[in-house]
Amino acid sequence: MPTTVDPLHQQGTHHWLITLGGVGSRSGTCTPEPGETRYDLYLRIRSQVLDAEGLSDGPTPATLDFDVQLNTL
Repeated sequence: MPTTVDPLHQQGTHHWLITLGGVGSRSGTCTPEPGETRYDLYLRIRSQVLDAEGLSDGPTPATLDFDVQLNTL
């Protein structure tokens, strides 16, 4: 089952931030699947951000920053 970026008002176990050239910064929360690596999570988040921005077809913007941390209060 793929990782999903949680909809608004749902808190995942991890907070993420990604900055893409020409797109800007986006952030959210997610819950990785068991065994999913940080790289797998990055690819999934980047893909979902590009889809949301309508940029899934065409050249992939450069990743300027990516961070994922446990979502603790």
